[in-house]
Amino acid sequence: MPTITVSALITDGERLLLARRPGEPHWALPGGLLLPADETVEEALARELRERLGVEVGEPLFLDTLYERRAQEVVVHNVFAVAAPGIEQAVAQGGGELEYAWAPLAEIERLPLVPWLAPALPALLQGEPAPAPDLTGVPFAVVPPVEAGVEPGTVVIVTGPAGAGKTTVARELCRRFERAAHIAVDMLRHMVVSGYASPLPGQADAEEARRQGELARRNAAALARNFAGAGFHAVIDDVLERREELDEYLAALAGCTVACVTLLPTVEALHARDAGRPPEQRMGDRALALHRTIAANGETRGLRLDTSGWTPEQTVDVILERLPEALVAVGWQA
Repeated sequence: MPTITVSALITDGERLLLARRPGEPHWALPGGLLLPADETVEEALARELRERLGVEVGEPLFLDTLYERRAQEVVVHNVFAVAAPGIEQAVAQGGGELEYAWAPLAEIERLPLVPWLAPALPALLQGEPAPAPDLTGVPFAVVPPVEAGVEPGTVVIVTGPAGAGKTTVARELCRRFERAAHIAVDMLRHMVVSGYASPLPGQADAEEARRQGELARRNAAALARNFAGAGFHAVIDDVLERREELDEYLAALAGCTVACVTLLPTVEALHARDAGRPPEQRMGDRALALHRTIAANGETRGLRLDTSGWTPEQTVDVILERLPEALVAVGWQA
């Protein structure tokens, strides 16, 4: 599972508050880790600023989620704009194990910032999403849902944490279309007979598991493209933990119309569903960890549904009614 952090962008209009550990060469934004006791990333942010600086923050404004790939993991940084009354005095008094500094905005580009923050900061200071991955030459276009219809050959990605009901919903959704194929990415991963690397933490080399995950997504996209080209709806069910994984699908499905639906029942509902499974099929903490990761990944594209209390049939009813809202890319015509 990726490490999840929260960061506060605090500015007085002329200066930006930065933080670093003593001896570190690079500056970052104030913040810290999302802990198991934190219900939400907003709660984690408030706790970090309260514990480190003794200040209470107002309602944070979500800006973007940035990704940092390290040797053995991916770190997910959630960035919020924050108003923090009393921050000047708190910084002057010191913040314990971290050192803080106010940096003039005019000098930001010359400061040694952590690599994941430096290229994104100008856009964040403007209150805009950070630059998306470079997909130059990829022939797809993101469109407002109201401008597009859902035609035969659409690829629908159904995602969510383990236990959210993705497979059941994906198969039921297929049954509602005249022609549709279900592509289960977990089955594609298990096509590897020798050398299989489980995505479960600690069960395989993390880098090899990541490579096999990317391979499974490419294979799923290739199957979906073939089905879509033959006039079938293709319904992919997969666990997308990071926004980059949806970007991978969009690049591999260039030329196709793509919708994405995230099933995100409450933690309580997810726990109850998991408890109702046979013991050997229960996901336990893994399902809850995935829920936390997906809930905090900052993804705003597509349709995100709280399916607590819904049957699979009711979930599919809502998906079909709102499918145009789920569109994340429309087909490109030469």
